[in-house]
Amino acid sequence: MFKALVLEPLPYFSDIALPFAAYFPLCASESSFPALRPWWAKSALIFGGATTAEILQHFGVYALGKTFDPLDIAAYATGTLLAVSVEQAIFVKQVKHLVVRTQSGVRPLELVGDMIHLAAHRLPRPQRTGSSDRLA
Repeated sequence: MFKALVLEPLPYFSDIALPFAAYFPLCASESSFPALRPWWAKSALIFGGATTAEILQHFGVYALGKTFDPLDIAAYATGTLLAVSVEQAIFVKQVKHLVVRTQSGVRPLELVGDMIHLAAHRLPRPQRTGSSDRLA
């Protein structure tokens, strides 16, 4: 009599969400792996890995799935670009004025990596800087 309302899942949601979610652990690794500090390095690693998995699916190799779909590659690009946008818009623009004071001096906060490190190891809290303390 009554049909149940069934919501169809977004068809490419996981293909957008996986690169987005994988981007931020790389941000946390910036202090250990300096090559990951530029946004383009992290995005190339994420997009390259996901795209490689999709191409392997085309050749019958099970990697993150088993069905090749070229639109998955567009979804991987979308997820990666969203993650870069969030990092640049929120973390870089909103947190760039924070510094960490260490025994060796003052250095800029390394975004996500230092935030996780601060929470885990209870280092001195980041402090707002005046115009004279800003590091380029």
